[in-house]
Amino acid sequence: MSPELKVPLSVGTVLISIGIGGLVVWAAIREREASLRCTPGLVAKGPRCCGEGQRLLGDTCMDAPTDCPGNMQRISRAVRVGCVVPVERVEIAGGRLELGPSDWEAQGVVDARVIEVPAFAIDAYEVTAQR
Repeated sequence: MSPELKVPLSVGTVLISIGIGGLVVWAAIREREASLRCTPGLVAKGPRCCGEGQRLLGDTCMDAPTDCPGNMQRISRAVRVGCVVPVERVEIAGGRLELGPSDWEAQGVVDARVIEVPAFAIDAYEVTAQR
């Protein structure tokens, strides 16, 4: 290869590589943002994720959804129509909780202690106004 072509070819190769790398990063960021934005079955509307068929009014999803995501159930009541999660509880095994001072300032001020925690059940999803 002649010396006159060596430098432009090297510069062109570097620029093409940078362009392709930038394109890959841009596509990956857009794909990640889209998948993190709303769970499957919800649609991004401004800053919110609304159900299919809903519209955004201010910062609230309005109107009855036509469909709900896979993990939710559509309810239809006289007062409200919408999607809710099923009532589900998760069993937590009991155990031993050992507590003590978490930093040097608490040494001598907070006594270490052991607490026996009995088994309990907790809601699998957050509690809402619907339930």
